[in-house]
Amino acid sequence: MFHNGKSKGGKKELKHIIQKSDCVVVLLGAVGHVSMNIVKDICKKKGISLLFHNGFGASGAIQLCIDHFKQTA
Repeated sequence: MFHNGKSKGGKKELKHIIQKSDCVVVLLGAVGHVSMNIVKDICKKKGISLLFHNGFGASGAIQLCIDHFKQTA
């Protein structure tokens, strides 16, 4: 899943999206501190893996997920 950062539903909308995820990747080049802290809190409470990727690129984020799941398998 992808969230573009534009959110009228705020924390509630992020929580709904994150609950459906096996892993969340935060693109550090595209996220603000408040959103990052909200995502961290939700992932921690739900026990969902949280990864951080420097930059904006989707291919790097996808590779990060692949590497993460290879290590946990």
